[in-house]
Amino acid sequence: LLETVNRNLSEGIYMGIVGKSYLYVNDAFLKKFGFKQFKELAHITPGALYVHEQDRKHVVKLLRTQGLVKGVECLFKRKDGSQFWGLLNVRLLEHEGKSNYFVGTIRDISKEKEVASALLESRTFLNNIINTVAAPIFVKNEKFEWILFNQKFADLIAEDPFGKTDYDVFPAQQADTFRRIDQQVLQYGAIIKNEELAHIKGKEVNLLTVKSRYTNERNEKFVIGFITDITHLRKAEKKINELNANLRGVLESTSESIYALDKKLNYISFNENHKRIMKVLYGSEIELGKNKISYLNGSQDSTWVKKEIKQALNGKQVVSEHYLNYPGFSGYIQSVYNPIRNEDYEVTGVAVFITDITARKKFEAAIQSANANLSAIMESTSDRILALDLNFRYLAFNKTHAESIKQRSGKTIHIGDNILEILPPPLADIARTETTKAFQGKQ
Repeated sequence: LLETVNRNLSEGIYMGIVGKSYLYVNDAFLKKFGFKQFKELAHITPGALYVHEQDRKHVVKLLRTQGLVKGVECLFKRKDGSQFWGLLNVRLLEHEGKSNYFVGTIRDISKEKEVASALLESRTFLNNIINTVAAPIFVKNEKFEWILFNQKFADLIAEDPFGKTDYDVFPAQQADTFRRIDQQVLQYGAIIKNEELAHIKGKEVNLLTVKSRYTNERNEKFVIGFITDITHLRKAEKKINELNANLRGVLESTSESIYALDKKLNYISFNENHKRIMKVLYGSEIELGKNKISYLNGSQDSTWVKKEIKQALNGKQVVSEHYLNYPGFSGYIQSVYNPIRNEDYEVTGVAVFITDITARKKFEAAIQSANANLSAIMESTSDRILALDLNFRYLAFNKTHAESIKQRSGKTIHIGDNILEILPPPLADIARTETTKAFQGKQ
């Protein structure tokens, strides 16, 4: 029965005397080492089958000191010189009063070693990949324990997370949130994105975590997590919101009509005053992202508005004045177009400021009329009339005064000339004295 069992085992079974010879081997042993019959082993010592002498010495030492060798891996050589990895289990026996007999088994584990080597190589490759990624990455098992992670993740939580759960690292309330999401991922297999406010290393950080489920061939489920630290993004977003609020306050506190367009002439911003004016003049309800020119509804203003916007998109500041005549508004407007540039100084759009200058135009017309009347009065008299600033420079003079100066000094005067440099020295001294009195408030 024993012989039948030994003959049908896949493991090699052998008996022998330490350092001398084999007494018995089964068929599996012969096959593993490439022998056909036991007599081929007659002149071969057990130690001759080891590839490395240190392996043989190690096995012999264990047998002599402990009487047992269990689960030792050694590299062996076959009859044809090829090699294989074997797993040894050997025990010393007492036979005929001697204690140097042994019985053992050997199992070919070459394929297992290859698989283990391939697995180690794959794991090394995987570790290299995940440690190259700048973002923290982790894997949890169904017990919610971290079983795989990169260095970025370990650095993030400032300790070795292997075998631990969120409750070992984070406050309970925070860990509750993480656990709830992990359970959803494991149960439904959905990819879940979640922004989390966490307290790590004594600091409050904003984390964006993307979690997904992986199921292996044994139907074991895992949570794979990918973390992005968006703290700086949220701070920048807060700052931008504050700036936008301030900008909106400025836009809405002015009586000017203000708007901004992108390079396709679509609205990217406008204030309420501009929205109101577009409704009054053109009957348009404007919206962000829509084309500015289309809202002018084919009016005569379309041509010059489009032309001036294009000039600003070419990098020029454009200032123009136009007269508008509509039922809701009649008067003059001034438009200022400023190019919008990015950090590379490339034009990405245009900002437009429109001001009602009707009152200014009327004031300018009144001034021009008054100046014309004043000039007519000054030139209609034979009196010599002039006006000087505090530096004795001409602000105004009439023709009679200019002719008088021409006769006395032979010089032609201009606005801005210094009268003390024009008059002959005696008259210049008198002019300085008398004019200084006037500067002091005396007539």
